[in-house]
Amino acid sequence: MAVLADVHGPDFPLGLIVVPAAGTPVDITSLIDPTGKNNPNAGNLTGTVYEYGTIRFQQIMFQGFKAAAHGLQLNTGNVYIVRQGGDHDDYGTIVAVLQPGQTLFLASAPSVRNVFSPYRYLLDSDVNDDAALVTGFAF
Repeated sequence: MAVLADVHGPDFPLGLIVVPAAGTPVDITSLIDPTGKNNPNAGNLTGTVYEYGTIRFQQIMFQGFKAAAHGLQLNTGNVYIVRQGGDHDDYGTIVAVLQPGQTLFLASAPSVRNVFSPYRYLLDSDVNDDAALVTGFAF
């Protein structure tokens, strides 16, 4: 399954991010940069910065669905949006909880125009194979 990866936005679909094993967080950039070679937080950038390494979003949309035979279906349990190094049991790293079928925007105030690195966030879940459809929006 292809991810559009349109760096010119304003919308940038990151794809359907599946958590195969509950308690094992998955980077929301796992489909566009599976090895994390462009993660500015990892300190492993060398030479020319890969185009995804400079992506910043004004908001990131998460939708609580998983894959179905055709299209999407509701998740079984909650999906957790966590910071790097956290999981669904580390309450100090949970940014938000996404309930089945819910749409949630992680956004800065429009007047402030702060930006988020997609490498900062991971998904974890209560149930194996639950997922979130993730889209970033640049300004």
